[in-house]
Amino acid sequence: MKQITFKQKNSQLGDVKGILRIDKKLLYFKFNNTPQAQQMMVQMQKKGAIITPGGERKWIRVNMFGNLDNVNLGKGEFNPKEKSDEEIEKMLFDFYLENYTKANFECEVADI
Repeated sequence: MKQITFKQKNSQLGDVKGILRIDKKLLYFKFNNTPQAQQMMVQMQKKGAIITPGGERKWIRVNMFGNLDNVNLGKGEFNPKEKSDEEIEKMLFDFYLENYTKANFECEVADI
């Protein structure tokens, strides 16, 4: 399992911070009730993700792929049924780390 801890000082939104854990094909976000977090969850659902809320102060589980055969992730399209769990975990990690970095978040990474 990989973890990205991200934070950003933002004058419009205040301090933004969070933790993303990636375990094979699943994402786990620490519960966050901000409008930005809620908007992100809605966007994921529109793209086919299955979201299992964890309730107050718990982890939210996101199955990014559900039963999809073709997924667009960053620059390419792939069939998640044709990739190993380890390949997908690496693809998700690279995608989120790259996007958080491009958005000027400070990121710390760890294998947990």
